[in-house]
Amino acid sequence: MPEQFKEQPEDEKVKLYNERRQRSIETADENTKAFMEWAEGQGYDWNDETFMRIMGKKFLCDMNQLFGKEYGLSVSAENLPEVAVYDKGHASFAKCMLKDGEEEKPLDIIFIGRINEILNGNTMGEELAHFYRCHFEPQSEEELITSEFFGFLGKRLWEKASQKEFGFLDLLKSDAEHVIESKKDFLKAKRAMKKATDFYILEIKKSSEDIDFTEAKEFYQQMIKEVEENSKKFRRDNVAHQRGYEMALKIDMDKIHNWKKLFSLPNEEVRKRFFTDKPDYSGL
Repeated sequence: MPEQFKEQPEDEKVKLYNERRQRSIETADENTKAFMEWAEGQGYDWNDETFMRIMGKKFLCDMNQLFGKEYGLSVSAENLPEVAVYDKGHASFAKCMLKDGEEEKPLDIIFIGRINEILNGNTMGEELAHFYRCHFEPQSEEELITSEFFGFLGKRLWEKASQKEFGFLDLLKSDAEHVIESKKDFLKAKRAMKKATDFYILEIKKSSEDIDFTEAKEFYQQMIKEVEENSKKFRRDNVAHQRGYEMALKIDMDKIHNWKKLFSLPNEEVRKRFFTDKPDYSGL
């Protein structure tokens, strides 16, 4: 069973509820605060998991209908992902296998960490696009850099459609601008991250030098190995996000008329056609 679905003790549930509420309040913009006040005025607990799931699914259905209307890119309501709250993470799409008696059944889920993410069309657009990619091209193995390309396209699809339909960028008019770091800033941050990791590893090594116990030394060596591996993975993931986002930002959306076909292309073809300064829109 995925960690997100493991039953929590009651005291842990209360702790997570309070932490989620505090995070939501601290990060809420003016329009999200207005929504919170509206919900409380109607007698709803906006931080309640059931309320968040219902609101999340409603916005997801509305967005799916809008994408169908504007781009011919949608699925039937019953095939849309479920929405679930996961306090230890942030918005993300996942394909899960859940036990139903003796059988295991696939289930598509968009996990959200707080109400703010549901109310942000950019966030939901990205996760819906991740779902579309898996739905329309189920044979392709997940590839982070290509996945992030489609995720960022989801942000752009939402922005363009909502501007046309509503005259604003977001479900609650909150700030939907996205920021892609310049290559210079990205490389600077990457070097700083590497430097900080190297310094941390050096400190661990110094701490282990005066220890005589073999078991303790092995513990420190394992710690160093894990820090190095996690740091490398984090930097690789950041590169993949940055690269996928950059390529998606270069797309001329007016040149694409068959979005389902684009979302159905194999990974290799996506990279060949769009990870270039001269995108190939033929047949789309």
